[in-house]
Amino acid sequence: MTHSGTILPFEFETLPIKGKLLRFDNLQTQCPSFAKVDHKTAQTLAQMLFASCAMVDDLQEGCALSLQLQNPTSNALMLSHATSDGIVKAYANDAAQDQPFTDHIASGSIFAFTIVHNGTPHQSLIELSHPTAVQTLEHYMEQSIQSLTLFRVWVSQNNDEINGNALLLQASENWNDSFEDDWDRMALLLETIKTEEITSNDISSTEMLFRLFNADEVSLYESKDLSFHQENIRESTTQALFSLGKEECEKMLQEGPIVMRDEYSGQEETFDESDIENIFLDTKKSQS
Repeated sequence: MTHSGTILPFEFETLPIKGKLLRFDNLQTQCPSFAKVDHKTAQTLAQMLFASCAMVDDLQEGCALSLQLQNPTSNALMLSHATSDGIVKAYANDAAQDQPFTDHIASGSIFAFTIVHNGTPHQSLIELSHPTAVQTLEHYMEQSIQSLTLFRVWVSQNNDEINGNALLLQASENWNDSFEDDWDRMALLLETIKTEEITSNDISSTEMLFRLFNADEVSLYESKDLSFHQENIRESTTQALFSLGKEECEKMLQEGPIVMRDEYSGQEETFDESDIENIFLDTKKSQS
């Protein structure tokens, strides 16, 4: 599995501030949803994806974290998922097209936050408190850890190529009020970052950090690769067809071969009459 993104932790040597720089290149080739949605929806999906990656990175091994935004009126659905070992997913359905985050607020969408550890899910709801997903998630993270938080996401879309970067800054345990001016300086600095600069493929994450914080001493930690989940979907689609039953599958075959598509990866599997016959024959043999 080739990696498509990175997360680079760092901290300031003279300030009680820690951070993470996250990066994804060519999102449209890694995740089909980014290739089909409009720019505003891609922005929201990217903000959810980066937040999932940043938050799960602080959890123990074996954890997974999901964010799900669902509009009960339009049935628009967006989902991001990340595991502690750097495997990620993102998805937006057709109803999410051309639906800005403010529409979710107006229609009372549900924004769910779920952590799964050792198979046990723990879910909470995120208040739709701000006009964008990134602002809402920044507020949620700040309230969750009870520490000052800055979270910014930049997404560029040029010639159908979608790149994204995110910065997360949080006050660490040695924080006190004497550092408030430094925190305000960081907030102003983040507002001056241009999308085309931070999402450039010509600059590494390490170089980007040293450019951004050239007036401060920054210590870097080991980076971690982030990879979109890729799997052979034949087994899962076979199981899905089996759950429908042979009679239903035979009805579907009347329209031609059955094409099953994995919305996360864009992979497709095709099943003809002999495939369907084998699915139920193999199952019958295993049960006898």
